[in-house]
Amino acid sequence: MNIIIKAHHVEVTEALKKHAKEKIEKLLHFYDHIQYITVNMNIESSDPHNSRQVASAIIDLKGTVITAKETTADMYSSIDLLIDKLAIQIKKHKEKIK
Repeated sequence: MNIIIKAHHVEVTEALKKHAKEKIEKLLHFYDHIQYITVNMNIESSDPHNSRQVASAIIDLKGTVITAKETTADMYSSIDLLIDKLAIQIKKHKEKIK
């Protein structure tokens, strides 16, 4: 599985990168045929007191593409909520295959 982390207007620290990779690797417990995952991190507002930090992801599951997007005031929270959304979608996809 390839994990690609992209950022726009965000300084990707090692701690943030490690947090994202640890959360993404938990998705393999639900479905092990994941080809690649692209995670995009972005800050949409220029006001530092009212910034919207967005985490989005695209997952390739052997011919099926799953996408999700989450926005909060904290990037770590955005990543956590994003992974929850992706887990739900992967479970639905897995049930559909059966």
